[in-house]
Amino acid sequence: MMHAAMLAGIAFNSAGCHLPHGLSYAVSGLVKDFHLEGYPPGKTLVPHGMAVVLNNPSVWRYTAPCSPQRHAHAAQSLGADTDVRPGDAEEAGDALAGRVIELMRAAGIPNGLSALGFSEDDVDALAAGAEPQWRVIRNAPKDVSRDDLKSLFGGAMRYW
Repeated sequence: MMHAAMLAGIAFNSAGCHLPHGLSYAVSGLVKDFHLEGYPPGKTLVPHGMAVVLNNPSVWRYTAPCSPQRHAHAAQSLGADTDVRPGDAEEAGDALAGRVIELMRAAGIPNGLSALGFSEDDVDALAAGAEPQWRVIRNAPKDVSRDDLKSLFGGAMRYW
């Protein structure tokens, strides 16, 4: 785990982070009543990595038009068995999102933000909570508006 954390730190330092990371702060900060086994009882807490990955599939579908080839390559690098037509952004985004969802399920990650107690009624608050994270959000390969943030959180409510 320490080796994996070190490699992640090196990658983040080299490449930076963007939307999934920026959206995670609002998820962790606004969760109301989520308790994860193995963490202190009675404490509401969403581990940072979980808060990040819960937004991934929604984000990859959103950013795929910026570089379908990179999204398809990422899906294949994560072990996706897929044959994306060159330049097809929707297929590339779905391939990467789908593979991340498979990995989430295998790792026992909750099924989207709704599994943490969020609902569509929370989308405005989540978007407002993410907006101050522009230092990482603006690293996304496309501009992100408040409405985009709301759409991303809405898309992250449930995956399967």
